[in-house]
Amino acid sequence: MIKIESVDIPKELQNEIKDYFKPKTVEKTKGKRKPRTKKDKVYEKVKDYIFKKPQEINEIIKRMGTVNGDKEINDVYDGFKIKIQAFYFDILKLRVCPYCNETPIYYIENSSKNYQNFEFDHIMPKDKYPYLALSLYNLVPVCKYCNSKKGNKEGLPNIYLDEIMYNYNIIPRDDGDFINLEDFKIIKRNLLNADNLDKLLHLENRYNLSLHKEYLVNLLKKIEYYNKDRIDDLLDSGLFSTKDEILNRVFEEIRIIANDSNKPRHKLTRDILEQFKVLGIIENYY
Repeated sequence: MIKIESVDIPKELQNEIKDYFKPKTVEKTKGKRKPRTKKDKVYEKVKDYIFKKPQEINEIIKRMGTVNGDKEINDVYDGFKIKIQAFYFDILKLRVCPYCNETPIYYIENSSKNYQNFEFDHIMPKDKYPYLALSLYNLVPVCKYCNSKKGNKEGLPNIYLDEIMYNYNIIPRDDGDFINLEDFKIIKRNLLNADNLDKLLHLENRYNLSLHKEYLVNLLKKIEYYNKDRIDDLLDSGLFSTKDEILNRVFEEIRIIANDSNKPRHKLTRDILEQFKVLGIIENYY
């Protein structure tokens, strides 16, 4: 899980949302506006919460608590998310599911039809907190698998607020090594705010699939091959001027993944490299 730094909602999006809810017809009753449509009624219920920051949402929850689900809000939410999904997705600059850091997510605008492979998760479920159903900072774009598994569960880390700390490590099975798929497994250590998340999303099991283990095997073979002696030989050959030049050439892709949280397997890659660095098996390749 990768924490998302909250961003300021630009005026352009704020104005689009306000225009979306602007009443098309207004009936005055004793000098007061009277909502005429379902959308108008919903806006009156949620307008004070749409742009609240994550910290403010927590205070609202303490004050409001849970309430029964609101069908009108749920109905309006479906149209609301279509209106904001492209803009909000672009603002957050996410390109991989922040829950699993495994699945790329995208939004494609097309002249005939727009496509996206993500869904909005409600951090606080809308059936218990319907007044937050349209709150931007209660929404996070995630992959469909993670969203389906999380469902309406509570008590999980807030991806905008909480530090989610755990590390992926690999350990050999019995007398195995790290180069054969069946000889090691990927585990999570040092859990902080992440235990319930793993139980719901099956992160450890997912990362032990052969797809990810093959990726690690190729990574570790490269590290094993380009050891200190090999690098010294390359420098002596005159093909490269400096050690950094070799590492940049050989480990460029690995460095990009390890330093960019928007790359699939970013956390896995960084954690495993850090593990091997601490063990003294590798130097700082990233």
